[in-house]
Amino acid sequence: KEKEKEKEKEKEKEEEEKERNKEKEGMAVIPTKEDAVPPTTTASPSHDLETLREQLVEAENQITRLRQNNDEEIRIAREKALGEGQETLEETRNALAKRTGEVNMLGQCVAGLEADLKRQEEKILVLQEETAQRLLDAQAATKTARNGESAAMEEAKSLQKRLEASHEEVRAAEAKIGRLEEQLAKETRTVDTQLRAMAEKLRVAEIATRVRMTEVAEQKAKIEELTAKYEEARQEVAEYHAKEKKLSGGTRNVAALQAPEVVDLQISGETILGSALKALAKWAWCNESDCRWQWYRLKADGFPEEITDATQSVYVPMADDVSRTLKVECTPVNSQGKKGATAHATTLKPIEVDTATLDAIYSYVQAGSVEFNVVEKTTTHDENRILVLSKPRFKIRSGRITLRKETWSENLHVKMNAKLPRQFSIYFEDHGIQVFECESTRMRDTIVLTFRRFATSSEKRTSSMFRRTGPKETKESLKRSFTSEAMDQYLERTTTTVTDGSAPSSGQNSPRRAVVGRGLSGANDA
Repeated sequence: KEKEKEKEKEKEKEEEEKERNKEKEGMAVIPTKEDAVPPTTTASPSHDLETLREQLVEAENQITRLRQNNDEEIRIAREKALGEGQETLEETRNALAKRTGEVNMLGQCVAGLEADLKRQEEKILVLQEETAQRLLDAQAATKTARNGESAAMEEAKSLQKRLEASHEEVRAAEAKIGRLEEQLAKETRTVDTQLRAMAEKLRVAEIATRVRMTEVAEQKAKIEELTAKYEEARQEVAEYHAKEKKLSGGTRNVAALQAPEVVDLQISGETILGSALKALAKWAWCNESDCRWQWYRLKADGFPEEITDATQSVYVPMADDVSRTLKVECTPVNSQGKKGATAHATTLKPIEVDTATLDAIYSYVQAGSVEFNVVEKTTTHDENRILVLSKPRFKIRSGRITLRKETWSENLHVKMNAKLPRQFSIYFEDHGIQVFECESTRMRDTIVLTFRRFATSSEKRTSSMFRRTGPKETKESLKRSFTSEAMDQYLERTTTTVTDGSAPSSGQNSPRRAVVGRGLSGANDA
C-alpha cells in the first residue's frame, strides 16, 4: 500500500510539474522599456491596467498553487512519518522502553521540521506581500514575481531534501527497532531454554522423590517384618525364662554355675550410610541387658578397629565406616557376674554411601565450593557459623566476617564420635580444635565426606582418601573412589588404633555369619 501511495504521489508531482511548465510557456513576457518596440498605435491606459491585473491574478494563482503543493507535500510527509512512528511505537512499546530517548529525539526532529515549514510559510507570505506591492510597477512586479517563483522553487527543493532526510531518520529508527526486536527474540529464546532446563531438573527431582518414597515404603515393610520376628524371638526367650523359673532349687544352683551363652548372633539392617544396624541374638543363662557390646570396623587387611563409644546393640554407620565391613562383639554376663564366650557377627557387605548423599557431594565437587550452616559448641555458649569449603582452602565465617581461613594440609583433618551423632571436630595445624554441630546425622556425614574430598583433592596432600578421577569426574567414578584402602590411609592420621590387644582378632570363632536386612529403627533419621 505504501508503494502504491508513493507511485500516486509521483504521478501527481509529474502532473503538477507539467502544469507548471505549461503555465510558464503560456505566461506573457512583458517587455522592458529598452526592448519595447514603438507601437504603431497608441495603447489605451485601460488596456494596460487590465494586463497588469491579469498578471497580478496569474501571479497570485501561481503562489496559491505553490502553497497548496507545499502544504499537500508537508501534510503527506507528516501523516506518513507520524503514522509509521505511531504504529511502530505501539507495536514495540513494551520491548523498547529503554529506547524512549531516541523516539523523543525523533519527535524533536519532526517538531523542527514543522517549525521549518512554518518559517517557509511566513517567507511565502512575505513574498506575496512584496509581489502585491511591486505590481504597481509592471516591469518590477514581473521581475519580482519571477524571482519569487524561483525562490519558492528553491525553497520547495530544500523542503524536499529535508523531508528526504526525515525519511532517512525514520528508516534508521526502524532499523534500530528491528535490531532491538532481534535481540529481544534471542533473549526470549535463552529464557525459554533455561525454563525448559529447570523444568527438566524438576521432573528428574520428582522421579527421584517417587523412587525414594517407594524405597521408604519397602523399608517400612521390611522393618515391620523384622520387628515381628524380633518380637517372636523375645516371646520365645520369655517362655524359656518362664520354664526356667518352674525348675527346682537344685536346677537354679546349676543355672548359677552354668556359663552364659549367646546363640545365633546376627546383624539386621541395611548397610547404607546413616541406616541403623541392630544386633539380634538368643541368650542362654543370661539376659540381653547384662551383655556387653562393642562395634568394630574392619580395615583393608582384616584387622578390627574399635569404634569409640559404640557399646550398644544398635549402631548407625557414619562417614568413617564408608567402604568398611562392620563387626559386632557380644560378651554375655549372668546375674552372678560370670562371663561367657564372646560371640561375633559381621555384615555381609561394606557400608555404602546413599544416593542422596552421593548426589550432593557430586554437585559440590562440580561447583568447586559449598557453604554449610553449623553451630560451634563451646564450654560457655553456642554460636552460629558458616563453614565454607572450596578447592584451594576453607573458611569459618560468622555472617560476612571471616573468623578463620586455612589452606588444606596433612595436619588438617576432621573426626567424629558415635556417641554424638550430630557433632564433628576439626583439628587444625596449630593443634587447635573446634567442635561443630549440625541439624542431622546425614548433614554431619555429608559435611565430613565433602571436607575430606576437598582436602584430599588438594595438591598439597601427599596421600588421598579418594582416588583421583581427573577433571571429567562422574557420579560413578566418585562412587568407585570410596575404597577401604584409601579410608585406611586417611584415618591412620586421624584415628588412634587399638594396640593393647583388647580388640578381638578376625580369626576368633563366630557362631554364624550375619544376615543383612533393613534396620529396625533410626533408619534415614535425616
